[in-house]
Amino acid sequence: MKKLVQPLLAIGLAGVVAAPAAFAQQLEEIIVTATKRETSLQDVPISVTAVMGEAILQGGFSDIEDLSTFIPNLQIRDGFTGQAMAIRGVGSDPGNEAFEQGVAQFHDGVYYGRDTLNQNLFFDMERVEVVRGPQPTFAGQSATAGAINYISRKPGDQFEANVTVQYGSDEESSLEIGVGGPVSDTFALRFSGRFYELDDAGYTDLVTGAPTGTKENTAVRLIGVWTPTDRLDITFKAEHNDVFQIGTPNEHTRCELRPQFADAFIAFGFKDACAMDSLANGNNLAALDGVYASGGANDL
Repeated sequence: MKKLVQPLLAIGLAGVVAAPAAFAQQLEEIIVTATKRETSLQDVPISVTAVMGEAILQGGFSDIEDLSTFIPNLQIRDGFTGQAMAIRGVGSDPGNEAFEQGVAQFHDGVYYGRDTLNQNLFFDMERVEVVRGPQPTFAGQSATAGAINYISRKPGDQFEANVTVQYGSDEESSLEIGVGGPVSDTFALRFSGRFYELDDAGYTDLVTGAPTGTKENTAVRLIGVWTPTDRLDITFKAEHNDVFQIGTPNEHTRCELRPQFADAFIAFGFKDACAMDSLANGNNLAALDGVYASGGANDL
């Protein structure tokens, strides 16, 4: 994290006046495509948050769920039937597969109406745009809450290659590569890929003892850009994502362990998971101890 230090004493009025101008010259203009055309972020008439690829890489964000923690008004929550997405508290329930997501997602301009794209890896990204508020004009009628645009990095005019290796706590590791450049005067290619692994999320299943919340994601992408004229370019893209995850654990922070006061919401007389597990096995699911379970017997 960078730390800004203010000078203790301003040396002359000229230095005080010149400082904002010099700082303004260092600001880089950010171009977004939230309105289906390239526009400066300062000139877009809607609420947009743009996160550049360099920031995604430096922050170590593996997917949009990781990044959502730092984006205002964007909420993503894992569930048994999928990932629930909401912008400003508005979204769709992923429990019904027939429903389109209230937060429309576009990967390099291609619409993706289901929530599973949330788990796709971030790699070799140019930027991610989060557009808040209803966007039927620019993103279609399903974008009742907003839209998310994922823009991949395209091959440039010169050959370039990069390799990034990361390792963190909980046995978290990542390997990302990208290589590309011109093949001819009118055609360029870029190949990129990433392998991400989370071996130990700090949770174990109370019944089986197996680790939960672990992930293993593999993704590769090939992009070709053909520019026959100065006014026409055509992009070809092939991408594959393989996502493997063992559950997403939850720990109860407010859990009624006394059966006489633990009637479940679904039916009176039916005890909820916390009380059932406490009654049958003596387990305290209200303790934040990294052990995950949802009721039942240990001998299952």
